[in-house]
Amino acid sequence: MFRFFLVLVTLGAVCTAAVGEATVNWQLAPAIDIGQTPKDAVVSASGDWIYVLTKTGNILIYSFDGQLEDTIHVGEDISFISPGLSDNQVLVGSGKGNTVQMLSVEFVREIDISGAQVLGLPDAPVTIAVFMDYQCPYCARLMPVLEQVLEKYPKHVKIVYKQYPLKMHKAALSAAAASLAAAGEGRFGELHTLMIDDYQNLTDESILEKASSLGFDRDAFRKKMADPAVLQLIQKDMQDGKKAGVSGIPTVFINGKKLKNRSSEGFQLMIDQEIETLGWQPSAEVP
Repeated sequence: MFRFFLVLVTLGAVCTAAVGEATVNWQLAPAIDIGQTPKDAVVSASGDWIYVLTKTGNILIYSFDGQLEDTIHVGEDISFISPGLSDNQVLVGSGKGNTVQMLSVEFVREIDISGAQVLGLPDAPVTIAVFMDYQCPYCARLMPVLEQVLEKYPKHVKIVYKQYPLKMHKAALSAAAASLAAAGEGRFGELHTLMIDDYQNLTDESILEKASSLGFDRDAFRKKMADPAVLQLIQKDMQDGKKAGVSGIPTVFINGKKLKNRSSEGFQLMIDQEIETLGWQPSAEVP
């Protein structure tokens, strides 16, 4: 489920116009057919979302690629909208009523965790979905924080790892495949930790060496890494990430809500809010 607002933007052919001795490059994206008369439109602070106010008093929420995510009825008296300081804020104004109001929205994504690797209790009420790349330094720095979170919330939290290997990292795809190959033998966590701890030196060869150190037969493990089913799982994770709006890694969702503050304090704040919303006991009472 999503809650967002969108504006009217487009992307497509690149055209060039000469102005004196200068050159102006411009792009016009494909038009978004909203099916009704637009009254106002703005782009969110990050540029990821488009908010369209219609004459019928609705705010249409689009992703930047033109997909309608949600609709919010604000009333026909609303005459204009303006972007707030963050993606989840939009200023709505009424010329008739001489008023302005800040509209806050919450974005909730449905993250498919089927086939993904889970650390923690499978039935824990708070799901932390992490889109990651084994050669990403920021992902490596996040892992100790995730370990602390799991230790602090042993009954409340499960961490789900979603593979999102970047093309710029030469061994990232192999590492993702290796983690899933190990998972097939119930050894995901062990190889996951070995690769994260040595993320700066990962190569196809070093990945196989780490698998061998855990007792895996080298040739059999290499074949498992190349299994089409393993590659399909990686592709699925990446598609899920794109659908959820992942534009960089690591990207973390807590019960479908994107986490912006990835510090221990940021995790605790959002997790405690989720626990309270779900009616569980607060973290202070967790043994």
